Amino acid sequence: MEIELSTDERRLLWWGLGEWSGPANCSDALAIAMDFEGRADLLEQERRLRSALEAREVVCALPGASAM
Repeated sequence: MEIELSTDERRLLWWGLGEWSGPANCSDALAIAMDFEGRADLLEQERRLRSALEAREVVCALPGASAM
C-alpha cells in the first residue's frame, strides 16, 4: 500500500523514526513485539524509510507499522 504524506506528516514521521536509533534505543524484544525481526531489522527499516521521506518518495506500509 502506498501512502501519500504531507510535508508536515513527513517531517513528524522522519523525526519520530529517528528516536528509535537515539533516545528510545529499542530492544530486540520490543522490536519483535512490533513485528520486526529484531532491533537490527527495525533500525534498517528506519534508515530506509527516513531516506525515502527525505527524498520525498512515496512511502509504502512496512511490517512493524506500529513503530510509527
